[in-house]
Amino acid sequence: MDSLLDDDIVTEMELMVDMSCHRCVDDITEKIKSSSLKKTEITGADIGAQRLFLKSGADLAVDIIETINRTTGRNATLSGFGTKGSAVCSVGVAEGWEKGCGGAGGVGSEGVHGVIRVVEIDTTNTTTTHNNGILFEGRIGGLKPNTKHSIAIHQYGDLTNGCENVGDIYKPIAKTTTNTEFNGTSIANEDGKVEFRVLNKEYPDFWSLIGRSIVLHSMKDDGRSLDRRIACGIICRAATIGQNPKRICPCDNQPTEPMTAELKAAQDKQFQQQQQQQQSPKL
Repeated sequence: MDSLLDDDIVTEMELMVDMSCHRCVDDITEKIKSSSLKKTEITGADIGAQRLFLKSGADLAVDIIETINRTTGRNATLSGFGTKGSAVCSVGVAEGWEKGCGGAGGVGSEGVHGVIRVVEIDTTNTTTTHNNGILFEGRIGGLKPNTKHSIAIHQYGDLTNGCENVGDIYKPIAKTTTNTEFNGTSIANEDGKVEFRVLNKEYPDFWSLIGRSIVLHSMKDDGRSLDRRIACGIICRAATIGQNPKRICPCDNQPTEPMTAELKAAQDKQFQQQQQQQQSPKL
């Protein structure tokens, strides 16, 4: 699969953004329209709750958030992604992901880091005749420019020995047709970054991926076979739209309002759940 960016799959997301009035929404709308984002539009806003709702047919969530932060000076963070199943995986070692969100370095992984989001796609949110599937999208940096890499689902989420204990490539029992060895390949740009936005229709159950791992592999010289395990992370359940009422990002511990005892308790509970998930028996 050498086609990295699936531009005809529509994703929906909910952002936490510091806004005080509808002029703020208008400003963000104009900045998005004048940016390099291809197919992103605002579909709604809740000023009181500081929530912004968007849909995109091509752009990565990380690009949307970075564009809003850079062009408006506001603080935007992802609150919910998709309307069905949603998950997130921190690949490699990234600051702020040390407390159970997943992420461990593998062979040659110094400086390699990024986030892959996994979302269950509904046919009603596509502009083509795709069947329901699972979209993998994100960006990983710190790589050698012009080198080819792929991401693959592995059996386990055991990061106690880097990426060595995550098992083999995960192949669903119901899998009988095309190859699920890896979910797309990408060539690192001059900045050492690779981007993925790939739909996979071969996994029969979205929830069977939770607790497993995503591994970033280098590619062999033939360009078609997986090679070394560069970096990896655990696939953790994440909120879909409307599922995350907390106004705090658990991955960087940055609240968008003063910390309260209720918010602190919610943060601690989520951390404990993530720790239990990582320590659960291998699937």
